Amino acid sequence: METSSQSDERPWQFRAACRGIDPELFFPKSSSREDKARTEQALDYCARCEVRDDCLDYALRYEEFGTWGGKTEEDRGRILLERKREASKRVHPTAQAMDETEPNTERL
Repeated sequence: METSSQSDERPWQFRAACRGIDPELFFPKSSSREDKARTEQALDYCARCEVRDDCLDYALRYEEFGTWGGKTEEDRGRILLERKREASKRVHPTAQAMDETEPNTERL
């Protein structure tokens, strides 16, 4: 059950397309065909949600599991990894310049 302090932190949830929908739809337990279908249903709710960006922002900061803001756990992991890479490039600009000028020899 959500406390009033939690709802105060996420007022956008009151306008979410998923409000009132069974939460299990958004938290698959496996990679079974049935759970993949549930994930697709969850993503359909997200696709038409007016607060999808707020939800995704919240999930990227606080949530590890489930479908949030139109993104699965895997999607959010990729987003966070890309953000870390971008932040690293800003901190180490010479490394970024080297990445852009040197050919990729790892596969040779």
